[in-house]
Amino acid sequence: MSYQLPINTISTRNKEEALATDWALEERLREAKEMITGLLERMGVKASVECRYENGNLHFDVTGDEDGMIIGKKGRTLDAIETLMNRMVNRTGTEPIRVVLDVDRYRKRREENLTRTAHRLAKKAKGEQRIVTIGPLCPRDRRVIHLALAGDPGLRTESVGEGEMKKLRIIPLGKEPEGSRTIEQNPTRFER
Repeated sequence: MSYQLPINTISTRNKEEALATDWALEERLREAKEMITGLLERMGVKASVECRYENGNLHFDVTGDEDGMIIGKKGRTLDAIETLMNRMVNRTGTEPIRVVLDVDRYRKRREENLTRTAHRLAKKAKGEQRIVTIGPLCPRDRRVIHLALAGDPGLRTESVGEGEMKKLRIIPLGKEPEGSRTIEQNPTRFER
């Protein structure tokens, strides 16, 4: 298991504290990898787990024969395991580390698919001068779409709704959400 601790981000600590932090991080990495491999074994899944520390996040890349079982419908099982891992890794009072779990590049493929869909729907919204509403989407998916369209000067995006699963609106400039025509999109029908 290899990683690089960003020592330059530890500006106020002396060398001994930095080494102690390095050791504590290595211990958390080891414990986290044991947790995820143990959980996968209990699920009856044979998989290999690669672990890395990058940009303050702890990344686990899982590969195996039963990826669909780990990912689950619409990534819900993967999200649940990731949430569980985040809680387990951060149960101590130390500095929190975000755990990112991916199976056979599922999250990367999902992000690419959402980005393509966002650009296609943005083109449709601007071309028809209508607000396009998609969702409900989880926070991670909404963030991908918001970031994908952030640089487009001809439109803006906004999340609407209550709770974790919200809809996302793609709004051409000059259109106001109240009283304007909208196009509803089903989030399960993204391009493949």
